Amino acid sequence: MPLSKQSRKELAEMFPEAIRHMKDCLGRAGNNAIDDEIITAWSEYSDSLCAGWLGLPDADDELLAILLQHLPERRSNANRFVVTLIPVDDGSNDAWLPLPDELLDELGWVPGDMLEITKDADQIVLKKTTIQRG
Repeated sequence: MPLSKQSRKELAEMFPEAIRHMKDCLGRAGNNAIDDEIITAWSEYSDSLCAGWLGLPDADDELLAILLQHLPERRSNANRFVVTLIPVDDGSNDAWLPLPDELLDELGWVPGDMLEITKDADQIVLKKTTIQRG
């Protein structure tokens, strides 16, 4: 049975370190899965063994194999979001980029996340960055 948005949110709050570890493991293998996909995959794997949320295996190669087997298939036509820049009325030529709630939910972004913005051909690319605190 598919997890509700609320269930995924609760699992994210209960197991943030496990989710971060799975995301890092996938990232090292070149897979940029979002939190919701990871939560869905691990829940599906746990359910397949008639268990609740299972602990992670010690070996990252074993973890990666499990995740890749259970990750949901990516949509071939990814959602596109078209937004309009809103000029900041202070003479600076800056603009505000409103991001739809659906996009934020899909990516697992929350207020306070830092984004890297780059221009690639005719597209603007947003990427969540990690800030190292010392």
